[in-house]
Amino acid sequence: MHRWSTGRISDAQLVAEMEEFVFSVPGKGQTLQAFLLISMGEREQGMAILKQFIAATEISLKNTNRLQSLKVRKQLKQAHEVFNVVQLNKNQFFNNVNFKHDHESRVHHLSFADNSSFLVSICTQDCRIWKVLNNLLGCVITIPATLDEEHKEERVLPMAVVNNKCTIAAIYRGKLMFQIYELREQETFRKKETINLRRELIANGVNNFDFTPSRDTIRKIRLIGGDSCTHLRIYITLNGEDMVSNVKLSDSVSDLAPYTAYSDEPIFNVASEDMSPQIRIRQDNMKTLIEQQN
Repeated sequence: MHRWSTGRISDAQLVAEMEEFVFSVPGKGQTLQAFLLISMGEREQGMAILKQFIAATEISLKNTNRLQSLKVRKQLKQAHEVFNVVQLNKNQFFNNVNFKHDHESRVHHLSFADNSSFLVSICTQDCRIWKVLNNLLGCVITIPATLDEEHKEERVLPMAVVNNKCTIAAIYRGKLMFQIYELREQETFRKKETINLRRELIANGVNNFDFTPSRDTIRKIRLIGGDSCTHLRIYITLNGEDMVSNVKLSDSVSDLAPYTAYSDEPIFNVASEDMSPQIRIRQDNMKTLIEQQN
């Protein structure tokens, strides 16, 4: 599940892995499949499975001993709650749609703003920012790639991000040069600055930044700080190690630190002396949940 939620595997891969052994489990497997389909944008398909599960389970419970059906009743209650929430908030749980992106070539990168109100797509010719509204998309700004031509690298796939208010976009096409644009309504924009990451890191005391294009990569970029949008976060693979750099947008002050990727180690394997208060709470919650399930 974590591999899917962090984009390491696709929707289709997750469904294929869980279809044979998980979704086939009566009750729990059915509801999990429905919840995942809804979260993937297949709302109508997920709701149909939930509706079928609710109807069949209510009939079954009429002739079942109350003590034996405690787990099933919990699953039914959860299914009802999810069904009602989705039914009342269809604009938030919309169905997947197809639309023409109108880029001249293949789209290399897509990214939603944190609040999902805007989407940015980028190819070798241009970058487009889209407004997302009630299952509809409309292009609001197009930024041609010719503005960043001097910083382009052939082997680097471009990437772009936009903030929650559609006022700032960051574009990367190579050479450790990150373009920051101020966005306005009615197709207007202005290049605010170009962040030279290598120069900024050296200026801030990081003298061992040995980025080699043939070996290292920029994996992902994000605009962070919520609606205020204070930093550009850059995820880097540097000599086989995961690193992250936070660049302050107001003055380009930058840092560089190791980035600890998610580990699949079970929470119960964490030694007590290494536990933070948050991990202790999560471990207790997991134990309680397991006891309830059993």
